[in-house]
Amino acid sequence: MRALIVGDGERADRLAAGLERAGIEVERPGGAPPGEGGIAALAGGIVALERLLADRPANAVVLEGDSDAALAALIVASKLEVPVARVAGPRPRAGPTDLNWRLIASLADAELAEDAETVAAWVRGT
Repeated sequence: MRALIVGDGERADRLAAGLERAGIEVERPGGAPPGEGGIAALAGGIVALERLLADRPANAVVLEGDSDAALAALIVASKLEVPVARVAGPRPRAGPTDLNWRLIASLADAELAEDAETVAAWVRGT
């Protein structure tokens, strides 16, 4: 079993460690280059993630956050028919990430609690 986790920060670190303890191989692609954002980050993320998933297919993609990288991963995984789960988190304030949050919440295959056991069970079931 292999899962791609898109997200940065402490929550994503804990989730990755928990999935690895559960016997799931985890890969975490890097984010956008420093200073790059918006459409450029989204387009770059789409290209990079499509190459990554084409070279090393994953059983599932797990989104921890509402960044442009998470939205790019959702688009690519959906195109490649890889199941996508969103880890539940607070809705951001109005702004660009709020739009990402709404799109991800609408299009992800599942919304999961942030504990690794729940996510591992979902990955195994995909």
